[in-house]
Amino acid sequence: MPEEAKSVVSWYDYALRYLAMKWPHAAPNTRDGINESLTSVTMELLGERPGRPSDEVIRKALRNWAFVLPGSDDREVPDDVRNVLHWVSKASRPLADLAEPATAHAVLDSLKLKLDGTAAAAETVRRKRRTLVNAANYAVDLGELRENPITTVRRQKPKVSNQVDPRLSPTRNRRGISWRPSPTWADTGVPVVVASSVCSPRCTSAVSGRRKRSVSSRRT
Repeated sequence: MPEEAKSVVSWYDYALRYLAMKWPHAAPNTRDGINESLTSVTMELLGERPGRPSDEVIRKALRNWAFVLPGSDDREVPDDVRNVLHWVSKASRPLADLAEPATAHAVLDSLKLKLDGTAAAAETVRRKRRTLVNAANYAVDLGELRENPITTVRRQKPKVSNQVDPRLSPTRNRRGISWRPSPTWADTGVPVVVASSVCSPRCTSAVSGRRKRSVSSRRT
């Protein structure tokens, strides 16, 4: 049986189709989120091709001209922007490359950054990932992908250290005071001082002396 042919549609061309489907029914804030998400993925899925413009120039062309409607084909676009978008259309990798685990991981990692290269907030990352998942689902519906490759990628959970913080170990000073973490230690980092249940010898002697004097005074 012949092997199923790999889709040759590029990610960029497909992203424009997805945008045309989502844009008319999306609220303004949702449109901006779709625009940002598609721009991030498109930047990650650019292959090597001579004459590459700077990343900043590509991002501006995608944000301001490509991933908005009416699109660049339906309005007057500056020649320099049109040249950039033409380069993107030729350099964009195939949509089917998302099925490669390494590529899918790289794309998901790119969503953790804002377009200026700084770390994105957790909610922003989740929103951008939802857009990518929806876009991949639509590709499955259109027959461009056999399954959604994004939902099968394992997301790495934050590592939790089993090492005990030495600050949490009970210690006593010469006055019999111990340090014990409060229930909110992890949140505040501020230790709470509590009286130790075990007094030092000096502490025990002082308490015993006070008790003897108290008994003697009551007898007199």
